[in-house]
Amino acid sequence: MPIGVPPYDNYDGSYPQPEPTGQVHEITYGGQVMYWVVFCCMAASAIAFAALTFMKPMHARAHGYITTAIVTIAAIAYYVMGALGGSANIANPDGNLRSIYYARYVDWFFTTPLILLDVILMGNVALGATLWIVLADVAMICTGLFGALSINNYRWGYYVISCLFFLIVLWGLVGPVAKGARAVGGRHVGIFWTLTGLLIFLWIGYPIVWGFCEGSDYATVSTEAILYGILDFFAKVVFGWIVIINLDLLGQGSKGGRSILCNSTNMPFGGTGGSADTGGHVGGMGAGNGARTGTTGTGTTGTTGTTGTGMTGTHTGTTGTHMGTGGTTTGPTATAGDNAVRTV
Repeated sequence: MPIGVPPYDNYDGSYPQPEPTGQVHEITYGGQVMYWVVFCCMAASAIAFAALTFMKPMHARAHGYITTAIVTIAAIAYYVMGALGGSANIANPDGNLRSIYYARYVDWFFTTPLILLDVILMGNVALGATLWIVLADVAMICTGLFGALSINNYRWGYYVISCLFFLIVLWGLVGPVAKGARAVGGRHVGIFWTLTGLLIFLWIGYPIVWGFCEGSDYATVSTEAILYGILDFFAKVVFGWIVIINLDLLGQGSKGGRSILCNSTNMPFGGTGGSADTGGHVGGMGAGNGARTGTTGTGTTGTTGTTGTGMTGTHTGTTGTHMGTGGTTTGPTATAGDNAVRTV
């Protein structure tokens, strides 16, 4: 029995929704073909993105990993929809039934936060700001799904709530995320605005399509498949190719250093943690902290510096420990130790 359709054989008037007229709006052959075309584009892009990502050095792979995951998840969702799965017939207020592809929303639940993450991580955005932008996006997708599955006009309430969350996401992109991208500087700013502009332009189209399709049942299910397929192609495949082409640039900092994603605090994405230079730097920082607190630089700090392989790591770690020890004398010496640490 379709979702939202009560047992009308014994209907006693207690159900608020009208009795279905028998018309079922389902996808046609053309819409199904569109699903398979988009699936092929997503799957081919996933293979290409993965291959190109693994051809890059470790410090330049982070955005490639994220972008590959986006099109891989989308390919799975489009395979499900192309196989006529992941859908349910929902009763509309006009008395008709419409096939709602909830597999699409499962796709968006995972891929839209990853798309945002691809953009957010181009700037030095605080973790708190990143979380509320991503959570607003998740709430936007969930309320959109609740509206699509609604069997009465309350669906438009869900629609309004979803649009409000969308505005929060947009404000986050053009506010704190854009500010962080400008702080990174360099050519990152141009790539950021290219991707963000494309994203905003395309994402505005999704609530418009929703209103004509799932919301009002005005457009056919096949038209819905075509429109969403076009939007997803540009928002995932075209977006992804822009990211992949610029992996080398995104893997570098604004002054030629490491990517924000690939520094020593984000080691899962790559980097060369444990080198002589890194070990010495950590040792120096630990000793500098000892100087600021007026305590003796600990032996552990010195050990951290010397664990780096090579003469540079040993020398730098020793220097850092010396400054930490010197910090136990007077306040000015502690400040000098701190400054020395920054030059390590």
